[in-house]
Amino acid sequence: MRFLPVFLDMQAGPILLVGGGELARAKLRLLLSAGARIRWYATDGEPAVSGLDASDAARIEHAEGDPLNAELSGVIAVLCAGAGELGPAMSARARAVGLPVNVMDDLQHSTFIFPAIVDRGDVVVAIGTGGASPVVARRVRERIEAMLPARIGDLATFIGRWRKTIHGRIDEFPLRRRFWERVVDGPIGALVLAGRNDEAEAALKNIADPSAFAGSQAGRAEGRVTLVGAGPAIRTCSPSRRCARCRMPTLFSTTNWSRGKCSIAPAATPRGCRWDAASENPASARTPSTGC
Repeated sequence: MRFLPVFLDMQAGPILLVGGGELARAKLRLLLSAGARIRWYATDGEPAVSGLDASDAARIEHAEGDPLNAELSGVIAVLCAGAGELGPAMSARARAVGLPVNVMDDLQHSTFIFPAIVDRGDVVVAIGTGGASPVVARRVRERIEAMLPARIGDLATFIGRWRKTIHGRIDEFPLRRRFWERVVDGPIGALVLAGRNDEAEAALKNIADPSAFAGSQAGRAEGRVTLVGAGPAIRTCSPSRRCARCRMPTLFSTTNWSRGKCSIAPAATPRGCRWDAASENPASARTPSTGC
């Protein structure tokens, strides 16, 4: 992996855009959709962009003159699209002052690249191929778009509104994580994804004890897993699926099952996992239960 996926805060400062034609205008619209402020050197002499509302147009500063002499203080990144020979020259200038720069379709002169993007509001997925094949990235994006619920961003926003309140009522980090897993995977999450936000809000408010909802028992997050068909003759059981309760891979050493014991690989399971045999009779150990 040569290019590390990162998310740039568009509120941190303006973006310097150099170029013209539809290539520059496409980048302009993308930046505006992320809330960016843009200083644009329109090299084709046509800075007009159709279809922009007043608030978007207000975030575009139309710059004049030679972009190679542009003031770069406060700028957070430089983009060149449809800039022709100016692209490599702007790249050299940006690199000289330590600014990230992208020259469209020119990896040699770019220090970052644009991924294919799935935008669901607060949920954003970036897909890249290191610049090798934008078509492959686009096809992967289309598959992810088809898979993700349309309101998955609404679910992230919903949780974001409640995080501080809930975390003020749950001290332990594992319990906090388990709480939100139950929200996302359960009826409350389903309500949000169905567009029934008021009902989801009411259901969350009705949770009297968030720690208990998360599965707290004696200060620990616990659940139960049943292993079926693992008799005392079987020496080891390594389920490929993760524990539904603790989200960790479960690896069991069954050497002592006949005595109601179970050694669980400590690196693979969280603190507090245990196994209790229903009976010390080896014959009954075919359906032991574990608490995770």
